Amino acid sequence: MLCLCLLPACGDSNGDEPDNPNPINPDKEVADPAGTVKLSMRSEAAVGDSKTKLDGDLWIDGADNFYSNRGYIVDIGSVKGLGNIGYIPKAGYAKRVAVTPGHGYIWCYNYGYYRIYVSNYTKNAAGEIIGADIKYQQPFYGIDEVLKPTEASLTFDPDSYEARIEFENTSIIPFKVTVSSSNAANWVNVTANPYYGNTSTPLYSFITVNAYNQYSSLLKLGQLEIILTIETLYGKTSTITLRPKNQ
Repeated sequence: MLCLCLLPACGDSNGDEPDNPNPINPDKEVADPAGTVKLSMRSEAAVGDSKTKLDGDLWIDGADNFYSNRGYIVDIGSVKGLGNIGYIPKAGYAKRVAVTPGHGYIWCYNYGYYRIYVSNYTKNAAGEIIGADIKYQQPFYGIDEVLKPTEASLTFDPDSYEARIEFENTSIIPFKVTVSSSNAANWVNVTANPYYGNTSTPLYSFITVNAYNQYSSLLKLGQLEIILTIETLYGKTSTITLRPKNQ
């Protein structure tokens, strides 16, 4: 069973490497990462509302803001370029943020992440802002570090047969989850999705594991357990063991 998702942290590494996901100095010039796309985005202020849409759901409105029709976007502040956007924040996301030249952004969209850099505004003959030139890369996996579950071994709730797994990482890191065996996959449901909270803002990711009702008696007898392997999209893995409450 396989689920996509994400979670946390900022580390140190060498900013001279263009594909480094976490440059040591956001003010140091680095080359654009592999897969960089350049796009001139016309805004809603352009004549005839001929705005440019990134993947159909991100555009610039008439007030020079990025607007995320689906998903959320966060401004991470001033950076030297796209390659200096080194992590995926856990907070600060909104549907609309100001477009500012020289700033970097993370767009959370369809459970994946884009990193975006605004090079400059574009203007018409009258000097009015009608959009911006941007660079972006997708997918962006954040920092290359292992996920750190708060506990290596957990128990199911004795009433709901549910367990929730959270992480200590400080930034969002995309990951996938596999169940220990095909047999285990038949008796549990694993979901791994960003948590949006009351403000619809992605804060962090977690995993929820539910045991199906028909296996509750076996759980009560302590005859079942599950081992989850959590793997980042860079290939780093960690494991978590889940057992019934009475084991």
